[in-house]
Amino acid sequence: MVTPIATECCDLLFLSRAAIHEIVRIEPRFWSLFLIPQQNLFELAVLAVADTMLPSHLKRLIATLLRLGGARSGPAKDAPGRIDLAFSQEEIAVMTNVTRPTAGRALRRLAANGLIEVGYGRLTLTNIVGLQALLEE
Repeated sequence: MVTPIATECCDLLFLSRAAIHEIVRIEPRFWSLFLIPQQNLFELAVLAVADTMLPSHLKRLIATLLRLGGARSGPAKDAPGRIDLAFSQEEIAVMTNVTRPTAGRALRRLAANGLIEVGYGRLTLTNIVGLQALLEE
């Protein structure tokens, strides 16, 4: 069981399957409004599963950071070259399936190489292209 947790204030709209079918029955062109975001979420989920199978803990961590920043499978949308992430080292460790000390060492290594900045309860991706290149090595 997975429990989603919002890290920022957001609005959530839940529509039942029956409600979606009724909306689309009335206005068939609205299918794309439901299908495209769903397809994007499916692709993100598949990518997240694939990332957990990376044998290198450093690459798993980099892949996770890039995915959280929206830059895992290409350039980040609307990113000015820096992406702020509001996650603690503990949260990153859990998402990457490593211990907190291992995550901390990996994050310090990335910071020493100028790829990220680490702060209290936050990370900033400062060199997205560099992180993507390191992941592809």
